[in-house]
Amino acid sequence: MVSYEEQTSLSSPASATPCGQVMNLTAVEASTGIQLTWNAPEDAVYFNIYRGRDPGQEEADPIASCADTTYIDTTAAQGVTYWYRVTAVDDYGDEGDPSSEASAAWVAQPTGALSNIPGSAGVLFTWLPQALVQTYNIYRDGYICTSSRGDFAFDLGMGGCNWNNPPEEGSTHLYTYTAVINGIESLLSFPPVLVPWPSNAIALHAEPQYNATTPGGQPQSGVALAWTPWGGDS
Repeated sequence: MVSYEEQTSLSSPASATPCGQVMNLTAVEASTGIQLTWNAPEDAVYFNIYRGRDPGQEEADPIASCADTTYIDTTAAQGVTYWYRVTAVDDYGDEGDPSSEASAAWVAQPTGALSNIPGSAGVLFTWLPQALVQTYNIYRDGYICTSSRGDFAFDLGMGGCNWNNPPEEGSTHLYTYTAVINGIESLLSFPPVLVPWPSNAIALHAEPQYNATTPGGQPQSGVALAWTPWGGDS
């Protein structure tokens, strides 16, 4: 299991005590893979990283070794959750007990430009699609405003998750987008795009309606839409 560039320490006599245990292992999504960080025991010289696709089922051989207390697994498949453990190895080549387990998944952070075309109904966004991506989420000021399975989407000013703050004529908003694979969402794209809301756009306000009744007495459910016409009258 010990494998750090054919350490010459392997030929050294074993120490009386095994190497200490790696503590506080964490795994988080990064822009290019899954980032691991941990706390090292005092006698550690390098570390072995073990990975598996099921909890408690890490492979017998490490996927990598490193001398730092942080590592980015760029070989992990996108949209797949992995479980990790890390061990420390001392000067004698003795490997300590595995750390506690940590898991994470990742999707490549979008880096293509988010192009925008203002219009009378809102803003049209386009981007370069990524392989394997199933859905894209468009964010306005930190809230999802629309989603798409293709390479374009419209923000019609419906507020997304931020129903109480629809865009106003002449206001400016910060847009980013994410990629989604198997329900795993990437980090927000970078850099964000600053877009003025079209002054002639009709901002839609959406409010979920359940078990409502039409004037004719018929039950209905769905989403009720309202908008502000040009001139500002409601």
